[in-house]
Amino acid sequence: MRSGPLRLHLGCGSVHLKGWVNIDLSGTGGPLDIVWDLRRPLPFPDGSVDAVFHEHLLENLPIAVALPFLQECRRVLMPGGILRVGVPDAGRCIKRVVDATGFTADASAGLPTPLLELADLAYRNGHRSL
Repeated sequence: MRSGPLRLHLGCGSVHLKGWVNIDLSGTGGPLDIVWDLRRPLPFPDGSVDAVFHEHLLENLPIAVALPFLQECRRVLMPGGILRVGVPDAGRCIKRVVDATGFTADASAGLPTPLLELADLAYRNGHRSL
């Protein structure tokens, strides 16, 4: 029997949230409660979790992995549970890429077109999807 809400912090990296079950694949980034490959089904029963949180995780997953992962988040959430997802702000990136002259003032790597610059912004840092 648990004493409080069951809240999952998925893909936590080195960020350990007090009162949450911190889950990541590698234990090298900081203290983890569970080492788990998030490409696998979550080790919790259907409808057993009060809240699921992940930040700057989803954009690093290929679509073929991201969609089943989101279905798993939904599966474990109890009715009325909360899913909170943090991802980069695509609108802000798009606005940053194109200014009044068509190119951003801080062009990344001197790319020749705004579309190439946007692609660079979207897929740098290991990002796999938007």
